[in-house]
Amino acid sequence: MSLTFVVAIGCSKDDGDDPIEKEPTEEEDPGNGDDCVTDGMTYNGEIKAIIDNSCATASCHAGTNSLPSLATYADVVSRIDRVSARALDLQTMPPAAPLADCDMKRLKAWIEAGTPEE
Repeated sequence: MSLTFVVAIGCSKDDGDDPIEKEPTEEEDPGNGDDCVTDGMTYNGEIKAIIDNSCATASCHAGTNSLPSLATYADVVSRIDRVSARALDLQTMPPAAPLADCDMKRLKAWIEAGTPEE
């Protein structure tokens, strides 16, 4: 009887950092943990960036194709029921992956606060 051993070696980029895993910094993980701030959400303060980065992209809701535009505050507010249903309830938008947990919490808090612009 012969025994064969297989050794698996993983590849990784050696960037010189300590091999011990570190917690992500706020810049690397902007609020996906328990530190997600949802008080005082406004369209211009926080929500516009979420919409611009996740929804109002050139290939989706930027107003440059046949899809409903989410490029402005008025666009978003006029479709807020649909935005809430698709992004928060069904989590089918954005189609590639749902919004980050903190972004969903922020969007929900903003909607519950009456969708303030400033």
